[in-house]
Amino acid sequence: MTPRHRTLRRPGCEIHYWTGGSGDGAPIVLTHGATLDHRTWEPQIEAFAARHRIVLWDVRGHGRSIPNRSAWSLRAAMDDLLAILDEEGVERAVLVGQSMGGNLSQEIVHHHPGRVSALVALGCAGNTLPLSRRERIQAAAVVRMLPWYPRGALIRQEARASARNPRVREYVRETAARMSRPDMVAVMASLVGALHPEPGYRIELPELLLRGEHDRLGNFRTSMPVWERRDPLACHLVVPDAAHLANQDNPDFFNGAVLRFLAEHGLDSPKGRHDDVES
Repeated sequence: MTPRHRTLRRPGCEIHYWTGGSGDGAPIVLTHGATLDHRTWEPQIEAFAARHRIVLWDVRGHGRSIPNRSAWSLRAAMDDLLAILDEEGVERAVLVGQSMGGNLSQEIVHHHPGRVSALVALGCAGNTLPLSRRERIQAAAVVRMLPWYPRGALIRQEARASARNPRVREYVRETAARMSRPDMVAVMASLVGALHPEPGYRIELPELLLRGEHDRLGNFRTSMPVWERRDPLACHLVVPDAAHLANQDNPDFFNGAVLRFLAEHGLDSPKGRHDDVES
C-alpha cells in the first residue's frame, strides 16, 4: 500500500504529508522525531493501514517540508498538524509520536484534548511531568551547548544512539544531513522548551508509553513509570532488542503492541472511533 502524497501551504513552509488506509478504526496520525521524516514509519504503514486511516507527515524543516522560511517552534509545528487534520476532515485521531513527535502530540493533548482519541508516545519525555533540579540544570546546559556543537559530530552521535540496526542508523544520518543548522538547533532546543511541569495535571485519555530496551537518550527509563502512575489510562511497555527508534529496530513488537492497545480501547472499530471523518 502506497500512501497518497499531499501538500498544504502554511506560514513560511509548504507541508508535505501522506494519507492512506481504509479500515474502520480510529484515524492514526504518525509524527516522526527530530531531524527525521515520515519514512520513520515505513515498517508501520501496512499493519496500521489495514485497520485504520493513516496520516504521515514531514514536520516543517524536515524531509520534504524543507525549506522552512520562518522561525521553527513546536507551537508552529503543532498548528501545522491541526491544519492537516482540518484539511482531511479528521475531528479526532490517535496521535502516535516518536521522540519530538511524542512531545508535539502531547502539546495537542494538553491544548486540544477534544481532537485526540488516544496517545502513543515512543521514546519521549513527559512534557508536563515534574523535573528534578538536576534535570533542569542538564536541560539548560543542552540549550546553551547546541549552537556551538559541531554539526557533523551531532549527526554521528544521533545516528549511533538512535538504533541498533545499521540500516536505520544510515537513514538517520542521511535525513539529519538534509536539515539546516538553524532548524536543527531550534528543533532540539524546543524539546527542552516543551517541558513545562503542570502539578495536578493528568491525561484522561488512553495512553501507550513505549521505550526501547537499549534507549539511553533522555530520562525515559525513570520518567515513563512515573507517567504511567500519574495517568489513569496509561500503560508503559519496554520494546525488547531496540534503541531510540524502537519502531524500526523491532517493528513486529511495536506494531503488535499498538494494535492490541487500540483494540483494548475499542479504537479499531467504528463503535470506538469517536471521530467525524469526511471521505
